[in-house]
Amino acid sequence: VSLSICLVSLIASLAGAQHDTSKKSFLTPSGVKAKEDYTSRKDELSAMWHPSCAHLPILDFDKVLYSNLGNAGPDRGNGEGYVIQARYMGGGDIERLGRQVLFVMNSTGSKYIPANASQNRMHGAYGSFNLKRKDELDFKITFYDAKYKQLKMPEFTLTFYDLDAEGDMELKESIEIGGFEHYLVDDNTQLKITSLPNGNTRFEATERGVFEDNPKNPHHLSLLQRQRAFTLFFKNVEEIVGRAQTSDGKNRGH
Repeated sequence: VSLSICLVSLIASLAGAQHDTSKKSFLTPSGVKAKEDYTSRKDELSAMWHPSCAHLPILDFDKVLYSNLGNAGPDRGNGEGYVIQARYMGGGDIERLGRQVLFVMNSTGSKYIPANASQNRMHGAYGSFNLKRKDELDFKITFYDAKYKQLKMPEFTLTFYDLDAEGDMELKESIEIGGFEHYLVDDNTQLKITSLPNGNTRFEATERGVFEDNPKNPHHLSLLQRQRAFTLFFKNVEEIVGRAQTSDGKNRGH
């Protein structure tokens, strides 16, 4: 069984977001249009799993436009990268309701090999990626508008879900990341949190998980699902850099 680390429904403030004029070669999709009417989902998406997130606008993941993380496929032809189209839910700002934002993850290292590249895709409301055992993914996350201009986020939060382990606990997921203002975890979190000498923080699974306990809806999480998630708060961010890892184990992927 291969389980994935999940990213979902980013919460971000785009008010006053700055653009730069650089263009990337990670994709060249055409004819992509943001949907017009999102008002019916605004109440549903008005808060995440903790009240401290409730005042922030929401970027709701819509669909994967291109999946070729680490040049491993399954998509080809537009360079390396993993691109998710998101929808800006506005946080009360009607002018920005439905605005399209592209969430772009790139592999910045040479070691990443997915357990199953076809599963680097949306799983329900979640965007997810997977790694084989004893693997690592050095990644960079950036954000673009519909015209492929890079966005600078004045205030932004990112949540990782479903960090767990398999079987004998030899196969454990972890995320190392830095540059954030602070983080939020459940009071009874199952994650081991370690401050690293380079200034980054490692969030590591400590408990076994199974397919049946994977989260289905980020807005209705069980206690167990909250205990395996963490949220990072960023300010004035143009890119987010981190590393996902799996420790060695008997099964092929996680």
